[in-house]
Amino acid sequence: MFDKPYLLVIELREGFNTHNTYSSLQQAISERDKSSEDGHDPICIYNLNSKRYEWNEEEGPLYYETIAETVISSYYR
Repeated sequence: MFDKPYLLVIELREGFNTHNTYSSLQQAISERDKSSEDGHDPICIYNLNSKRYEWNEEEGPLYYETIAETVISSYYR
């Protein structure tokens, strides 16, 4: 089990992304909103313990799904 299970994945600009984990969903949502205000593109919030999306950007480009899957899978290696 992860102590900080809420994974937020953000595209900083095309080709560059970042991610971080948070202990609460509210923290992740707050950081997602802050990143949007800063001009970045949040991709998803994923719960690493329950293995499900809490939120994902459904209107983003198709490659967002690939970025999310790559980052998420790296936490289970």
